[in-house]
Amino acid sequence: MPAKFTSSRFVGRDGSFALLASALDRAAAGRASTVLVSGSAGVGVSRFLDEAALRVAVLAAPFSLLRGRARPDGTDGAYAPVIRALRPVLLDLPDAELGDALLTGAEDVVRLLPELGPRVRELGILPARPTVVSPERRQARVFESVLGVLGRLGESRPIVLVLEDLHRADAATRDLVTFLARIARHQPLCLVATWQPDELTRSHPLTASLARIGESARPAERVEIRPLERHELAELVEGIEGERPSASVLVLVAERSGGSPLIAEELVAARRELSSSSLTGTLDDLVVARLALRTAECRRALRLLAPAGRPLTPTRLAAVAEAFEALDDEGRRLPPRSTTAPRSGGADLDADLTAGVAEAVEHGVLVALDGTLDFRHELIARAVDGDLLPLQRPRHHAALATALSGSPVAAGRHWLAAHEPARAREAALEAAHRAAGVHAPADELRHLETVLGLSRARGVRYAGRQRRATDAVADGGQPVEARAVAPASASERALPILQAAAAEAAFAAGRPGRAGAFVESAIARLDAGRDRVRLALLHERLGRYRRDAGDHDGALVAHRRAVELAPRTPTRERALVLASLAQIRMLDGTFSEAQQYAREAIEVAREVGAAARSHELHAITTLAVSQGWGDEPEAGLASLRAALPLAEARGEVDELFRVYANLTTVLDLLGRRREAVEVAYDGIEAARRAGLEAVYGNFLRGNAAESLFMLGRWSESSALGERARVELGRGRVRQLDREPGDRRGRDPRRRDGGTTPRAAAARARDGPRRAARRARLSSGRVVRTLEQRPRRRPTSGGARLVLRDRLGGLGPGGEDGGHGGGGRGRIRRRRRGAPRPGGRGGLAGAGGRDPRRGGAHGRGVRRPRDDRIEARGGSLPLDGPSARRPARRPGRSVDVGGGGRLVAHAR
Repeated sequence: MPAKFTSSRFVGRDGSFALLASALDRAAAGRASTVLVSGSAGVGVSRFLDEAALRVAVLAAPFSLLRGRARPDGTDGAYAPVIRALRPVLLDLPDAELGDALLTGAEDVVRLLPELGPRVRELGILPARPTVVSPERRQARVFESVLGVLGRLGESRPIVLVLEDLHRADAATRDLVTFLARIARHQPLCLVATWQPDELTRSHPLTASLARIGESARPAERVEIRPLERHELAELVEGIEGERPSASVLVLVAERSGGSPLIAEELVAARRELSSSSLTGTLDDLVVARLALRTAECRRALRLLAPAGRPLTPTRLAAVAEAFEALDDEGRRLPPRSTTAPRSGGADLDADLTAGVAEAVEHGVLVALDGTLDFRHELIARAVDGDLLPLQRPRHHAALATALSGSPVAAGRHWLAAHEPARAREAALEAAHRAAGVHAPADELRHLETVLGLSRARGVRYAGRQRRATDAVADGGQPVEARAVAPASASERALPILQAAAAEAAFAAGRPGRAGAFVESAIARLDAGRDRVRLALLHERLGRYRRDAGDHDGALVAHRRAVELAPRTPTRERALVLASLAQIRMLDGTFSEAQQYAREAIEVAREVGAAARSHELHAITTLAVSQGWGDEPEAGLASLRAALPLAEARGEVDELFRVYANLTTVLDLLGRRREAVEVAYDGIEAARRAGLEAVYGNFLRGNAAESLFMLGRWSESSALGERARVELGRGRVRQLDREPGDRRGRDPRRRDGGTTPRAAAARARDGPRRAARRARLSSGRVVRTLEQRPRRRPTSGGARLVLRDRLGGLGPGGEDGGHGGGGRGRIRRRRRGAPRPGGRGGLAGAGGRDPRRGGAHGRGVRRPRDDRIEARGGSLPLDGPSARRPARRPGRSVDVGGGGRLVAHAR
């Protein structure tokens, strides 16, 4: 009977199984749950999950188990553990069930699993034209698609999604786990994620992800797999040896292993095989000592496999062996065989490798599973890899890189270890391209930074090759999947394209400061005489990045420079930069200037034709918002309504929901709150169909909750606002909780006390009096913030608007949100300094007429920076002006400049 190296009997962990069982019960009842399983390497986390899978399989109420594991040493592509978990179940589904499971997520799931493409196209569930989503929201759409697929799969039986070793997973997988842990609520889903606490440092990216998961409204269940107790170690040794260990053996195992099952297993094996040796060394010492007893063929197989950091099929292992021998520049032959007896090889491996693999499996070093060969534990692989000599190591990595050329992430790592920067750069560029293809911006950025870091390395050449990269400059400023970077002879010309691609990836990953730094470096490499169009597009992107990072003044400078550089002739590039400048002026509240640039952008786009249609639509929306906040609200309302079907027909998802959000706001301004609520509900449903409910639906819920509150429908407002607050508050998964008009992770409306989903929920929950007190305290903080922030221009069209006491005495209202009792609105003007005489910002007009009080000269004139208006109001637009929110009511109006108008409540 062959010797055993592991125990088939599972030992202990009863308390951990009880915690897992409670989470499974919640999932079976339709309430999503999360279990975080932690344990140091070798303590038995994977063995615990194996046993859990066996127990789940025999339950009376069946579960679907989806399991994926992150591979060590950064050899995985984006979403790799998730793909490993989803692939078997989706590939096995019949066509009808596959179509029902994918639905709106088909487009994104096909990106992750291209092998499903032919079947999905035959089912006809892909959209007629690709959905257009801005780069910073593409990953959010993938997340929602995966969540939707899991929820629909769970309708037949609850889902247990197990993702192992998050500490070495790619960024996209970590962010998806965070999303699922915080957003999933009513899905029959139990998410189980494992990690090793001894691998984490303060700067490890998983540390921040775990903190965000811990802040969730639905806390995760924590399961810690601890070392085994002495009596449990005795049961483990008995399961391996077949008899109860003696006291001396138990003391040896308990003292030397520290309760780690893996070390205990290796001690038992070493005691059996190394009876004359001391067992006082480390785990690595035990593994290397046992390795010395193996034949040359076995050691060769193990050393070929150990640096891979991943399972290999026999075919791939044979390719590694072949590449390793081909790289021998000293003409040496294979080591002497351990026997002269004839051997027979396998289908893929030669006779010696077949014998070596069989010996390794027999002695518990390797395991054969699902057609692959892997080490029994990653710590054993590390010990074998650490035993390689320095002269051998680069050759081993070069052989692995050659054999793994189809996996650019793994190949790039091995080329770097083999000291081949040119090939490592090429593999990293391909890895970046693949990460962009599945909308994983953080991983794309990591690979592009590797490419840029190796661009000046010795041996890197550009001649004769074309490099692919995401080109954020091409295609009118809109990122594309892949572009051919400039040929080698123009290496300096290729760097700006790579930098622009890295900037766009950084921006999509939620790092606008990093994105701005990349673009500024790219701008510095271009010539204003020869590259005016490229520079114009780069300045337009720089403006977006700066604004996202909070530098509004710098953003305006960049946008103006983009317009200066763009050709005066009608081109799509000019339409783009004009539309962007119009938007930023509208966001600043300078409506007259925003309308001017928007109209010019529309005119240019119409001259260009179909190629600039998206920029025309963007400018139309900006013009309509400016009109809605200005003196032409009905015209703005009509334009927004007309823009809805245009955006829907073109698949312009971002523009579509920008229109929805601002349409609800303009309707609210006009007092048509019932209509605003209906539009918000339509937008929420459209967001659900587009697979972007968490991205856009919650902003619309916040606006709808505000309008419902003003209508007196408090219970409906409370339910809607609370849902928006819970879902929006479920973590910062980069772009998921940013305002589309202000992606810095805060609501741009907060500067004037504007409504957020959380505020709407708090108002409906607490009632009008407590909500009014909350609003007064909040507005006081806003006032101090505005007073402490130095600005060279006023906040809103030349005026700073501060909402104070905006909700005092609110009661149920009618269609116009009328107040009861003490709910009388007021506009109070307070001036702390005299206006500057003449010029912009001073009093102007014939006869000393104050343009700020309305009249023919009132539009587009700035007010002195020390003037302040305090008012009450309602909900805010998605990307409307930063500091403005009156309620539109019949009564006396006060023009505040820049086309904006506040209307006082009638007493």
